[in-house]
Amino acid sequence: MYKVLIVEDMDLTREDLISLINWERYGFELLPDARNGKIGLEYAKRYRPDIVITDIKMPVMTGLDLVAQMKKENIEAEVILLTAYEEFELAKRALQMGVRTFILKYEIDEEVLLRELNGCIEALKTKENVHKVRMKQYLEAILAGENEICKSDETILEWIGKSVLILLEQIGKPLMHPDEEGIRELIETEIPGSKIRVMKNSGGGILIFYRVRSCISKMHLDSEIREFITKVQSLFSSQMGLSMTASIGGMIRKNKDILPAKEEAERIMKGRVFHRGVCILDRAAKDEKEEFSAEIKDALRCVEENIEKDSYENMPGFLENVLCRSVVKTENLYIWRKVSEKLLYFLMHRCAALEQPEIEERLDRFKRDFQKMDIYSFMKEYEGIMEMLESSSDSRYSGKVRYIKAFMEQNYSRDISLNDVAGDLGMNAIYLSQLFKKETGSTFSAYLTKVRMNQAIRLLRTGEYKIYEVSEMVGYQTVQYFSKVFKKETGKNPKDY
Repeated sequence: MYKVLIVEDMDLTREDLISLINWERYGFELLPDARNGKIGLEYAKRYRPDIVITDIKMPVMTGLDLVAQMKKENIEAEVILLTAYEEFELAKRALQMGVRTFILKYEIDEEVLLRELNGCIEALKTKENVHKVRMKQYLEAILAGENEICKSDETILEWIGKSVLILLEQIGKPLMHPDEEGIRELIETEIPGSKIRVMKNSGGGILIFYRVRSCISKMHLDSEIREFITKVQSLFSSQMGLSMTASIGGMIRKNKDILPAKEEAERIMKGRVFHRGVCILDRAAKDEKEEFSAEIKDALRCVEENIEKDSYENMPGFLENVLCRSVVKTENLYIWRKVSEKLLYFLMHRCAALEQPEIEERLDRFKRDFQKMDIYSFMKEYEGIMEMLESSSDSRYSGKVRYIKAFMEQNYSRDISLNDVAGDLGMNAIYLSQLFKKETGSTFSAYLTKVRMNQAIRLLRTGEYKIYEVSEMVGYQTVQYFSKVFKKETGKNPKDY
């Protein structure tokens, strides 16, 4: 809807204009009408019309004075002047002032009025497109750090007022070639009343300049911003199938606030590594040199030893439940960088010795992409590569040992022994025990316990089963004995999961 203000001192002419067309049908919203230029100026300041239809000669303030005052107030409306023959010279002066057109009063009818109104719409669209291009160039210059631009005309960003800068980034991979104008239209259509600007961020993701209400408490301001972001994230998910993380930069009141607000949003966004999935971040994570805690050191040592020994039975769930949880507690980017470097080194060192092209190819992709992942996704992919290493290491076992391991994986919920396997294979149980210990470094019962504990951890992590149910599912007759073995093997109680 285009807002139209009618300013005319003669009541009959003003009423005729108002009733001449069905304004709403043609996409116009009529503002309260004014009987002189002074009242018209007050309404223009209050309602910011798109089109003003005004008489030239009026008491208190003429139409030409109204146009001049609107320019001083930066009200960039299209103006249609109403005139009579004897005012023709005034009309020519008005055209020189930038007034778009004038209509002779005695010629006004529906066709003439609609023609001029449609001409105003075309002019408004052209100005809007030019303004968008100019605005984008101006913002790009400010965001690029061109200080002279920051000190120049503040009025070009008059929409800022009091705004907050929001950075949105796609989870898992960068948002490629965002349609800035399409995103703006979607948000303003689906979230009525929102006033925004959308720009592609050179560092990745998109920037949203969101105008907030000027008179509002900090508590309500924070609530309004978060509500808006939540709606935007929902739109990206439902309309584009994208999961987006958001970080809230600083407030913007002047040009000089824009670049610092963007840099703050980028600093805060780095902390998304400690969060799983869609989230809203409003404070920066630490990035300070610190020593690893004893818990992190022990976890890293355990991972390294197990990879070097090709012993992966205890690894499923260990990375997320022990190491990942320990790192997330620090919320320190420095610690995460150092931990991820060490973890990658463990894999690279082991893969180099194995010479397995398929594993090396996946590891290379992982090294390229891991910086875009959160910790949880990193650990999941890490476990996936360890599973490939485990499969590779299995190929070094004899067929009999592979059969024993497979037998355990399939029957861990039952009361089984090495004699059961020996009977299946038709072999001596003592010989099989010695062979299994020689190739795996573990006894049958110890290995079976590890299999059961790994399965127990997996089941407990789902949150779907009670501890006593898990105990039965992994082959223990009493929950007390299960809990005792679990604590001995993992160092934790079942309820910790």
